[in-house]
Amino acid sequence: MAIRVAVFEDNKLVRDSFEAILNGTDGFICTGSFSSCSNLNQDMKRSQPDVVLMDIEMNGVNGIEATKKIRQ
Repeated sequence: MAIRVAVFEDNKLVRDSFEAILNGTDGFICTGSFSSCSNLNQDMKRSQPDVVLMDIEMNGVNGIEATKKIRQ
């Protein structure tokens, strides 16, 4: 069973790289790749990840605040 990973990263090159690495590595699948946390609840429900890779410094809701919301 693959580990489901969601990526939140505002830099497109980095985000696309994480997605390619995850999808190209046995045992992992990228279930969602998002440029911001503006739709955090919807994105989390849609992607249903086991793990979240979160950029800390993003515009709007930053990664620290988003992580707090996810944990709640």
